[in-house]
Amino acid sequence: SVTGGARLPQRLTLLAQIAAVKSFYPEGFFDPTSLIREDEENHSSISIKLVRPVSEHIDVELRYAFYRNWLQQNELDYERHVAWLGVSWRL
Repeated sequence: SVTGGARLPQRLTLLAQIAAVKSFYPEGFFDPTSLIREDEENHSSISIKLVRPVSEHIDVELRYAFYRNWLQQNELDYERHVAWLGVSWRL
């Protein structure tokens, strides 16, 4: 995975992460009738987060993430998009 961050104008902070994972499971871990088979599950994701302080202890956050799983043997493709707007409190 690769992670990075940068300070932007208007007191914004940008954080980003890109990850690719290939899972390996012990032999016999999966049931032969399972949709997911051994060494077949891949995970990839991209996430971006913008943070801006609005006071000494409170930040507003905007996040977006994209997740993808590809099951090669079954030719199944799963994608998920997640967006979030929230407030965080810093001690």
